[in-house]
This record gives sequence, structure tokens and C-alpha cells, in this order.
Amino acid sequence: MRIGKQDQAFTGIATSDADSVTVRGHDLCRDLIGKLDFTEYFWLLVTGEKPTQPQRTIIDACMVSIAEHGLVPPVTPIPITKRPRRLHRCARAM
Repeated sequence: MRIGKQDQAFTGIATSDADSVTVRGHDLCRDLIGKLDFTEYFWLLVTGEKPTQPQRTIIDACMVSIAEHGLVPPVTPIPITKRPRRLHRCARAM
């Protein structure tokens, strides 16, 4: 059962019904909350898979550089996809 009008757009990322919320095939309350950290959940939302340890390291580094508001410009500019070499430099620096 879908909530809302049945003729609305549909997404494969998340669905819900009266009893549950399903994200990428996982029950939100039973499978995800308390079992994944933010990085793992973010990667799951974007790709549909849980990240490997190297992927987690890169994602965490990107999140820190994006959230940084200090006196120097961040290592990884937004959006990352416009300058992928910067992402590789960030990864090599670790």
C-alpha cells in the first residue's frame, strides 16, 4: 500500500506504508536505525549498497572537507563531480 495519490511519481529509494518505511530494500526501524552510522546510511541512499572500508574513508574525508568553514578553502569543492582529480588528491593525502 502506498501513501498518497497512486498517480504520483514513484521512487525506488524509499517507500512506506501504514506499518513501515523501507529504504533501498531495508526496513528503516528493524535494519538501519542503530545499526548504520551516518556515512553508511548516506552511501546506502546514494548507491543502494553499504560502503567498503576504503569507500567509508573517502566519504568521511569528503564530508569533513565539505563541512569545513575555516580560513582556508576546503580540499574538496562542491560539486565533486566537476573536478574528480581533486577527489583523488584528497584520497592520496590520506
